[in-house]
Amino acid sequence: MASRTQKSSNGRWPPEVKDRAKALYLSGQRLKEIAAELGVTSRTLEKWQALGDWKVELLAAQNEQALDAFDGNLSVQNTARANLLRGYQLLSNIGEESLQDDRLRFKDKKQAADIMLEGMKGEVALESVALTMEFFREVAQIIREEVTDDETLQRLAARLTKVGNVYNNKFESIRSA
Repeated sequence: MASRTQKSSNGRWPPEVKDRAKALYLSGQRLKEIAAELGVTSRTLEKWQALGDWKVELLAAQNEQALDAFDGNLSVQNTARANLLRGYQLLSNIGEESLQDDRLRFKDKKQAADIMLEGMKGEVALESVALTMEFFREVAQIIREEVTDDETLQRLAARLTKVGNVYNNKFESIRSA
């Protein structure tokens, strides 16, 4: 724990202490914890926080982390979607090849047609989800470029996430039916 002797002779805190306090705040520590660690009063920290717009920087950092997590999640989902799409394409191809086999009976050809249709439905559904996700991503990018207030950005991001979750839940219930 630091002591109050860190103040300079003119009664001001050195820039390193302010920078350290800000870094601790942006890392998620509360002002009370920072005060205890650095030996700075809570009132001084509140003043630094207000003058330096630390809350805005914290919101911006949180938004960046949320977007990075979204991008990582999207990457995993895209990989899974690509694998699933290949499976649906395989089903479609198998069904189509079976339909062209003259040795198959009508019953077998009906099953082949059903398999081909299921594969095609799956492909269409996955492409629909991909287009919708791309649309949400583009909307989010436009909002990110146009809205400069981090608090508004955070609220919009939360709402877009809810809309995306509602869409995904509806899609999953339709697909599993």
